[in-house]
Amino acid sequence: MSNYIAINTKIKAMRKNLCLDRKDFEEDYSVSNLQELYRLIDQLPSYHAVLSRKGNHYQENPNSFINVLQQGLISDFLKIYRFADLTQRKALKLYGIRFEARFIARILRHLEKEKSVQLVVGPYTDYLEECRNFKIGQLLTATTIEGAIDSFSETDYRPFFEQFSEYFHANSYDHYIISTAFDQYCSLLVWKKARQAFSPKELNAFKKLYGIRMDLANIRTIYRLKFLYHVDENYIRAQLFDPSHYLNESSLNTLLSSQDETSFMNHLNLLGFENLFTSDDALTRSERQHNYLANLQKRLSKALPHSILPLLTYLEDKEKEAHLFEQIMEEVAYKVDDPTYV
Repeated sequence: MSNYIAINTKIKAMRKNLCLDRKDFEEDYSVSNLQELYRLIDQLPSYHAVLSRKGNHYQENPNSFINVLQQGLISDFLKIYRFADLTQRKALKLYGIRFEARFIARILRHLEKEKSVQLVVGPYTDYLEECRNFKIGQLLTATTIEGAIDSFSETDYRPFFEQFSEYFHANSYDHYIISTAFDQYCSLLVWKKARQAFSPKELNAFKKLYGIRMDLANIRTIYRLKFLYHVDENYIRAQLFDPSHYLNESSLNTLLSSQDETSFMNHLNLLGFENLFTSDDALTRSERQHNYLANLQKRLSKALPHSILPLLTYLEDKEKEAHLFEQIMEEVAYKVDDPTYV
C-alpha cells in the first residue's frame, strides 16, 4: 500500500491540469482558430513540454497539432513511469503497448512513402531502447521496411513479424495486416502478459475492464460487417479480438447467426449492452460506449485505491482529453459545426 501513496499524490496533482469536459472547456476558454488552440494547450504542462522541445521548429497545422497531442500523452506516461517502482512499471509497460503499436505503424507508413525513417531521438526513443528492446540506432538508418522490422527483432513484436513475414517487402506491405492483424496481436499480447504484471485483485479488475472493451469492439465489428457490408461469418470471425468478458463463444454464435437487427439487439440487451448501440447517431453511440467504459474504470479504481488502477485511469483520462482537443481542433481548423470524428 505504501508504494502507492507517493505516486497517487503525484497523479492527484497531475489531474488538476486535465480538461475532460466540453462544457467546462467552453466556460473557461474561447478559441476561434488553430493558433489560439495552440496557445491554449501550451499552458498545460504535458503539451508545453512537447512544444518547448520543438522550439520554433514546427508548423501550426492540424497534423502537427495531433502529433503534439500524442506526444503529450507519451510525456505524461513517461513522467509516471519514471516515478513508478519496478512492480508498477510492469503494468505501465502493458499500457504503453498502445503507444508502441502507433509508433511502429507510423514508422512503416513513412518508410513506404518516403523510403526513410522520420524519427526524433528523445525521452520516448530512450524508453523504447532501454526498457522495450527497440534498436533505435538501427531503426534510424533503415531505408526499407524489412530493415525497420529487423530493428524490432528483440521486442515483443518479433513473433508477429515472423508469422506475417510474407506480407512485408522491402518497400511495401499489406496494409490490412498492419491495421487489423497487428491490432489483434497487440490486444492478445496485453491479455497474456497481464497475469505477470498485476496482483490477483488488480488482474480481476483489469480483465473485466479490458475484456468488456474488446467485447464492445467486437460487437461494433460484427454489426458493421454483418448488416452494412453483408460479409460471411468466417470473414467476420477473422476480424475479431480474442480477449473477452461477456462475449463467449455461445454469444458470438448468437450474434453472428442473428437474422435481423432486432434479434441482434435483443441479445445485446441480455448482455446489458443494448443501450450502447441503439442510437441512429454514430457519435452518440460512441460517446455512450466511452462513458460506459470510463465509469466502469472509475468504479474499479475506487474499489482498489492503492493499486495500479488509478494510474491507468489517469492515462485513460489523458487520452480522453486529447480526443476532446482533437474534436475542437477539427471544429476551428475545418469550421465543422457538428464533428462526427470518433
